[in-house]
Amino acid sequence: MTLYYFDTSTLVKYYVTEPGSTWITGLIDASTPETGLPMHTIFVAAASIAEVSAALSVLQRRGVISHRHRDDAYSHFIADVEDRFVIAPVTLQDFYSIAGTKPSWSLPRLKD
Repeated sequence: MTLYYFDTSTLVKYYVTEPGSTWITGLIDASTPETGLPMHTIFVAAASIAEVSAALSVLQRRGVISHRHRDDAYSHFIADVEDRFVIAPVTLQDFYSIAGTKPSWSLPRLKD
């Protein structure tokens, strides 16, 4: 079994046909012949729930997909989040590490 972390741009390829969709679909849908269980574990960040919604909405507004396709794709994604994908416990430091940098500044604290 292989572990994968998929960011939003990768996840969208599973729900909307675009370059790379065939490869991503193959990884997500791969199952073991003996048991039919998934061959790979797919990790996603909780932030993907909002990001996939936003990405699908952009594609719909640009006319790449229909409103119905957007709704169906997002429903399918949410079902996969609940039943198929693993929500990775991602921290702010993890995002900086993934991006390859940590800013040397910080935002000022807001007062109540």
